[in-house]
Amino acid sequence: MVKSFGASYSIVGHSERRAQGETDEMVRAQLGHAAAAGITPILCIGESEPATMSGHTWPWLRVSSEKRSKILKKTGAPKLVVAYERCGPSAKVPRMR
Repeated sequence: MVKSFGASYSIVGHSERRAQGETDEMVRAQLGHAAAAGITPILCIGESEPATMSGHTWPWLRVSSEKRSKILKKTGAPKLVVAYERCGPSAKVPRMR
């Protein structure tokens, strides 16, 4: 449907949807539907503010991206954009050490 309006990309796995109960299986299905419709999915990964503040950003992102990678392999999507999503009210951005 969105393809008929000229959409080329679709955000999938956003933290606001995940907070409302969206599961990995639902994200996998959305990735598959986007790929089948010829739409490039934008897959969100990110960590909570407590994870950032406790210094666990990079381990969290590694686990999150590995988990999303496994989901992606099941969809057969030819293209994917991965977006880092800062999940929390703070504007602080994690820094590499």
